[in-house]
Amino acid sequence: MVEVRCHGREYRHGRECDDHLRLRHGRVCRRAGCQEDSQEHDCCQGVSATFVDRPQITDKIASYVESEAGTNYMVVIGPRASGKSTASQSAVAGKEGIIGVTIDEPGTVFTKIAEALDVSGFEAKSEQRLAEVIKIAVGRQSDPAWRPTVVAEIDRQATDAVVNSAAKALKRLSTDEGAVHAVLVLSDAKAAFALPTDIDRQLFLWLDDFSDDEAHEFFNKAGFLMPKDAADVDDPNMVRRREIFERIGTRVGTLKAVVKAGEAKIDHTIAAHEQNAADDVGGLLSYEPLAPDVNKTDGKAFERLVRDLLKTTDDVGVHRAATESYLAPPSFASKIFKQQGMHAVLYHKPTHSYRFYSPAHRRAAQRRFADGSWAWPFGG
Repeated sequence: MVEVRCHGREYRHGRECDDHLRLRHGRVCRRAGCQEDSQEHDCCQGVSATFVDRPQITDKIASYVESEAGTNYMVVIGPRASGKSTASQSAVAGKEGIIGVTIDEPGTVFTKIAEALDVSGFEAKSEQRLAEVIKIAVGRQSDPAWRPTVVAEIDRQATDAVVNSAAKALKRLSTDEGAVHAVLVLSDAKAAFALPTDIDRQLFLWLDDFSDDEAHEFFNKAGFLMPKDAADVDDPNMVRRREIFERIGTRVGTLKAVVKAGEAKIDHTIAAHEQNAADDVGGLLSYEPLAPDVNKTDGKAFERLVRDLLKTTDDVGVHRAATESYLAPPSFASKIFKQQGMHAVLYHKPTHSYRFYSPAHRRAAQRRFADGSWAWPFGG
């Protein structure tokens, strides 16, 4: 259990810190949910050797953490495996009073924070009571504006109810009580639709895929497909890298999978991603709802969306307003996208538009409609 200490004095089981709130060695583990000593546990020894700094992301998180508490809470959002957790952990690395928790059940935010702080003796039964506990310690600080920061990651298997419950709890602790800064890291793009409607108190931060330059940096740090001359566009390894980016994309998780498989299996890895993409596109286009389609979420509607997406570029997509006549609202459509075998499209919240989930999904759709013969339903 992580202890709260101040100059060697434990802050737990009802005993208040005499000076200010500190976690052992100044912080808990940077990996949310880890309950190990931050200097002794392997995952706390620093960021990965392949970590690519994205200051346009980490600076915004750091700026929020250093801002005045009580205004809003931050929501970090983006496609699955886009680097949300790593960016959040990097932004707060080395700062004092970082509380990392992973949320997988409704109503567990304040209990998990209490466990991380090891203040279970206070029997915090509500966010308000936990806020009072934190304020006791914060009140001993020389800087009255300082607040600890809760980085709460939503488990990828968590339900919408878990997301909603966690957001409400963090809002009360941060915005209403002013006891903490709160960073809520969502598991995927669709999870945003489970949040309470409270945009004035939510500060959204979306993570897109790596840029090409960031992807090259990742491969460089991994020692993967190292070119003899990076400035030479015809260098065989630079050509090979561009092929990977163009065919399956630059998402962090995708590139990690490529590196893990190894240079000898690049073709196999690309083929596997492209087959999965083809299955996703086919699954989405063939989808038939069990109930009468009152929400415009059948394969015919998705076929029209995919055809419209093929007329645009991946950085533009199709705005939700252009789909209102034939497709359900994004909150409904995204529930279908999230189902197994249907991850062909995602909703890009910053631009309010639909986009292909990856370049491999665009290519799969292009092949599907290449001869113009495919239509929904099959043969129709």
